[in-house]
Amino acid sequence: MESIESSTRIDCTEEVRDMSESDAPPPIPDRSEQPRRPAPFVAARAAIDAVATLLHESQRGRAIADHLDTLAMHAAWRTVTDLTRGRDSSCFDAELLSAAAEIGIATRASDRTVLRRIYRAVDLHERFPATAARFSTGAVTLAHVEAIIDEGQCLLDDDALLAEYEADLLDRAPECTPGQLRSAARRVAAELDPAGFAERHGRAKAERHVRVDDLADGMSLLTALLPSTVAHAIHDRLTELARTCDRERDAWGRDRPGGPLGPDADAPVVPWCRCTGEPGCACRPDDAGCGCDAPDHATSSGLRPARGAGDRAEAHEPDDEAAESLRDERRFDEMRADALADLLLAGRLDARSPHAAINGIRGRVAITVPALTLVGVDDEPAMLDGVGPIPLDAAKALCAGASVWLRLLTDPATGEAITADAYRPTAELRRFVETRDQHCRAPGCRRAAIRCDFDHTLAHAEGGPTSSTNGAMLCRRHHTMKHRGWRLVQSRRGALTWISPSGRRRASTPNRAARPWTAARLAEFRRTA
Repeated sequence: MESIESSTRIDCTEEVRDMSESDAPPPIPDRSEQPRRPAPFVAARAAIDAVATLLHESQRGRAIADHLDTLAMHAAWRTVTDLTRGRDSSCFDAELLSAAAEIGIATRASDRTVLRRIYRAVDLHERFPATAARFSTGAVTLAHVEAIIDEGQCLLDDDALLAEYEADLLDRAPECTPGQLRSAARRVAAELDPAGFAERHGRAKAERHVRVDDLADGMSLLTALLPSTVAHAIHDRLTELARTCDRERDAWGRDRPGGPLGPDADAPVVPWCRCTGEPGCACRPDDAGCGCDAPDHATSSGLRPARGAGDRAEAHEPDDEAAESLRDERRFDEMRADALADLLLAGRLDARSPHAAINGIRGRVAITVPALTLVGVDDEPAMLDGVGPIPLDAAKALCAGASVWLRLLTDPATGEAITADAYRPTAELRRFVETRDQHCRAPGCRRAAIRCDFDHTLAHAEGGPTSSTNGAMLCRRHHTMKHRGWRLVQSRRGALTWISPSGRRRASTPNRAARPWTAARLAEFRRTA
């Protein structure tokens, strides 16, 4: 754990007052006088709009059909239940298996698959009635429903908590992808049942392992099941190693074919990493605030010999054939995998290497810990930013070595982040927005906020201030998408509305920073305090 550098946020509550004029979102500029688009562009946008409309209606119809399937599966279970009433459980199991096998023949599915669908349908219609009602209208998809049911299994023994869990997630569902809703469901379930979460984490942690699965073509899959804080810190360290190597290679003039090898070409070489893994972005890794994963130089070569052969830098340059043999055409993901192998097999980079300084790079994670939890008054779980709940013992261990502390003030009624202060005022704004947003705010994007750009919702050139009410974290891919006819509006406290070129709107509300202090929770706290 000592190899993980953490930054910690403490969420607190204070009385909420009206927003001052300085906190109000900037006015939306009048864009009605924009130049008219060429006819082909307008026609293309109209065609895309028609396709989007068709797919939306198709998805809605598919959801309604999926709901009818769940009704049928539930009816099958009820039929078997009535048939075997008063008989032992083995009779029920045998009849249900027979029914599942017959349904499987009709639907070309295995009896195991049918049984899973039956059990999920029973949960939906008997334990999640509000979700079933929303599902019947096509307002949520089967994937949304599965996320709510799967992550709510731990609350099935408490009807009150289950109802609160379901209501919370159905409020979020209209603006969430299934993946986002599943992440939110894990958090809500952990908040409602912190003791149960701690117990489940303890059991899951005991299952950690490393496994190798052999694949085709001489490849194998190395899998490690680890606590989330450790896994994300490892991934962050590998990424930072890649970024640092790439910046050093830039200093050597990476644009020359084969790279300016300088020292003797026969000297040991160290491959250079680069900062991104997705093609298409035109930024460079040394840009201020760069948080993307896709520069346009993702496949340019660059090798640098090990330290010690530099005396011959100008006396020996490799010929074209030697340079070509040393070219490094690996993608970023390949390089990150090689970095993992090097660190695990060799332990660290060779001290003679010009990259030896990056051995000191540590993985970083950021967590949010409720203030009452930290002082032992409450047991609400801590959150690994952009991921989900983590156990209190892991959070406290990270807090003990935290290098940066940020106090986060939240609205007690809603749990929304309001403002923050920190020991590093120059980084205060970005840290606050990163903590509030957790990840890229584009619909469906889950890139961690720490890897994103700070975007001015209303451009600075149009009078937009640099503030939390006019800022949001966007990955480079979606940051540049704003220049393709998309508009972004921020109403209050990070509540964004994306407006597509055809006029479609999609709301994006940041995850709350703390569990709201409802009347029931406040009464329970007073009773047990």
